[in-house]
Amino acid sequence: MVLGPNLGVPGGAPSAVTGMTVFAGAFLIAAVCLFLGGLAVFVWLRPDPLTGSGGPGAVKAGNAAEGSVPAAKKAPSARIREAGAELRGNPRARPAALAIVLAQIVMVSIMTMTPVHIAPQADTVTLVGITISLHVLGMYVLAPVVGQVTDRMGHRSAIAIGVLIFFASLLLAVRRPDGTPWIICSLILLGVGWSFAAGPLLALTSFSALGLIAMVFLIPLIVLLAGRAFARLRAEV
Repeated sequence: MVLGPNLGVPGGAPSAVTGMTVFAGAFLIAAVCLFLGGLAVFVWLRPDPLTGSGGPGAVKAGNAAEGSVPAAKKAPSARIREAGAELRGNPRARPAALAIVLAQIVMVSIMTMTPVHIAPQADTVTLVGITISLHVLGMYVLAPVVGQVTDRMGHRSAIAIGVLIFFASLLLAVRRPDGTPWIICSLILLGVGWSFAAGPLLALTSFSALGLIAMVFLIPLIVLLAGRAFARLRAEV
């Protein structure tokens, strides 16, 4: 994920052979890497840790005898209903889901517009790729620190820290919109804020076993729909 945004220059290699543009070549490299990664997981990640360790994906023999459907084979509509039931019946699940969804929407909305904003300022596409790579690095590089802060201060405090970092990132971008170094710093802060505000530990400790599986399906769906709505709004502006 960190190196992916810098495929602009390597994308020239397949474009020279296939006649595709540099950007199409970069997507081709990414598609091949994604396929190889998925193949490696499919071949070597057996048994699935989620089902093989008695986790939430495991189906007990008694439940199977009663006709219950394994979580991995349930229809999307069934998962949405399970997620709705989890949100209605679990008070702790609602703020957890809200924190994850809002943090993801804020992060994606700003991150996706940054290349368009800095492209006229940057000298090369490589600088745009480096900017996004540093943003992704900010999302994950402090994960151990986020975990320690969450354990010591609690989930709500960690989310509050993430919101404050979000504000710092947005303020920096608003005050220095024409300075590429400042935009890069803003994107790094955006990634760090996401790592705090998304509250991954809050999610794991708030949802029930089956509810967690349902929410893993529902939350990306909500983020995807919200992202499309924001993209349409930006296009109209």
